[in-house]
Amino acid sequence: MSQVMSSQVKSCENKSRPSILKELDNAKKQVDYEFLGEWEKNENGEFKVYENGLRVKHTKKIYYEMCLIIAEVNTLSPDDIIKVAGTKVNAFIVQEVFSLLSGEHLKTIANNYEKITYPVKQKKPYLLTALYNSVFELEAGYINESSQIMSQLYEPKR
Repeated sequence: MSQVMSSQVKSCENKSRPSILKELDNAKKQVDYEFLGEWEKNENGEFKVYENGLRVKHTKKIYYEMCLIIAEVNTLSPDDIIKVAGTKVNAFIVQEVFSLLSGEHLKTIANNYEKITYPVKQKKPYLLTALYNSVFELEAGYINESSQIMSQLYEPKR
């Protein structure tokens, strides 16, 4: 019986399949994961410091979750189908769109997610769609925000 099990293990090892952990490392590099963290401060507003003198940095778990979603998508076969905002899309298209993601996209998604006032029941599909859409909407969002600020600054007083 142990011979059967050992041959099964070997056959699993020989199968060519993408590693989600390797893709997770790739996704973290792509979005500069190390720079997504924020320096922690104490109640006095001073930076928290470890005993060795290094500052304490905290990275929100949502960044890890988004990187994991990117990694999962990148392990799919290009011919697979993914639902994005309820629409079926070929995996290779989503993979190409995801290749354009940066840390700036993830920060915008995390900030917007924190502002949501309703419960998100299906977080993973929500974040998948947010990641996909952010590539198309990040710049437009900045333009819209600056237009609103400018109109408030220069709005004639009545």
